[in-house]
Amino acid sequence: MEEQEYWESEPMEMAERWEYNLSLFLDCLDDSNPKVRANAITNLWEYAEREIMERFLEMAVSDPSPAVRCKAISGLGRYVYEGEIMDFEVPDPYIDDWMTQEDYKRVYDFLVAIGADSQRSFDEKRFAVEALSFVHNDTVYDLIAGLYAMPEKQAKISALFAMGRNGAERWLDILGNEIWSRDIEIQVEAIDAAGEMNAEPLSKDLCRLTYSHDKKVVMSAIWALGQTGTSCVFERLDELTLDADPDVSELADAALEEWMLFNHFAAESEEEEEDWGLMGDDDLLF
Repeated sequence: MEEQEYWESEPMEMAERWEYNLSLFLDCLDDSNPKVRANAITNLWEYAEREIMERFLEMAVSDPSPAVRCKAISGLGRYVYEGEIMDFEVPDPYIDDWMTQEDYKRVYDFLVAIGADSQRSFDEKRFAVEALSFVHNDTVYDLIAGLYAMPEKQAKISALFAMGRNGAERWLDILGNEIWSRDIEIQVEAIDAAGEMNAEPLSKDLCRLTYSHDKKVVMSAIWALGQTGTSCVFERLDELTLDADPDVSELADAALEEWMLFNHFAAESEEEEEDWGLMGDDDLLF
């Protein structure tokens, strides 16, 4: 095949593969095996379509398997995310049947009701809070804080995950304490959350954690450093690329690339802001 023919045909092949996989995963939602249904929900995270949203809403209530109901609740988080970033006033011209603002409100209200419903299982409630954590309002903040205050260890782990995804500054003190937790699972989750929310004020603590005797902690701290984007971590990440442990050195390489990418976009953003600041009224095109 000529090179030009390859590049002309490849997008169509990828589109066909995308549609084939979508059809396969949708069929798997009706499989008799709950593990198959749960895995299908996980794989459908990449396919943000209204039809899938409706199926998740249905399965979160009526599926006989508790594990599948939890997966469906978690899967609705994709639609919360889309609803938060979407401009409903300017519909996407490439999508014919996408969620409306009313659809988003329905998903949001559904998940809030689960998070506050004492009749729902513990796992259903915590997955609802995780799914809602893209939202920045007092209702979601209270649900996350309430989950963190529960006595169950898994509740605290879910709450830390939600804090990282939420990214609000109000969680910094909690994360700053929990990254030094004596419980490794909680500590690692807090470190991951600090990286997820680009917690620059915690970068020095994260640097110290790369000297931990626990490899899980070291690995999590390395990746979190790559996500913070602060200039003070470059030297430590660069040093870790020469570590004798190949797992550590390889991850440090990847984290350093992530750090450079973050700083590149941050610098571009600052330059754009400066350019806008220097523009006078005569420079505006609108």
